[in-house]
Amino acid sequence: MTLQERLRGLMARKGLTQQQVGDAVGVTRQAVARWLAGLSEPKGKTLGKLASFLGCTAAWLQFGEGDSVQAFIEGEETPPDGVVEIREYQLRASCGCGAENDWEEIHNSRATWYRREFFDTRGVKPEQCRRITARGDSMEPFIFDGDHVLFAEEIEPVQIRDGHLYVLAIAGQLKIKRLASVKGGIEIRSDNPTYGTETYKGDELSQIKIFGKVLEISRAV
Repeated sequence: MTLQERLRGLMARKGLTQQQVGDAVGVTRQAVARWLAGLSEPKGKTLGKLASFLGCTAAWLQFGEGDSVQAFIEGEETPPDGVVEIREYQLRASCGCGAENDWEEIHNSRATWYRREFFDTRGVKPEQCRRITARGDSMEPFIFDGDHVLFAEEIEPVQIRDGHLYVLAIAGQLKIKRLASVKGGIEIRSDNPTYGTETYKGDELSQIKIFGKVLEISRAV
């Protein structure tokens, strides 16, 4: 199934016109018509706005990956049955020689609700998961500054799946990057072509701590 087929199906299900979609994401009706005809595709922030408006993830709309509905749902103060909450965290800097970075919950951060089945289908426990905020432009156009990233902490050594997104720290600095295994080391890639690929081998690997694989990316419109 192509992007235009997924878009057409969601619009039909919700009874949306091309004009309504265009107005919601800030493009013309003609631009939406071109998407539906397969002549062009939404990119970057426009893709994120379109996915949010339609109630799906950008990854599913663009590639057909993951769930066809947003993983998170707005809630009241207490999650209903079958729903869990994940809070926002930040990486706490290490203090002293040999100390490791640790996570701390952001005070007064708003919890995000997820359906428990979201975690069950991925074989992870909600207790393993944290939400963080992406900073910088090195992963554009897939991840933008201010996007929220959900990841599952894994027990070291983390098994790397080449080309997948991971949350890691390099010399104590939090990063979200694509990783790949190379002979004797790890290759760290950015989606933004203005940033180069980094390779760490041998003793350099001691600078890297891989926390876990990214599960979901969301952004506010």
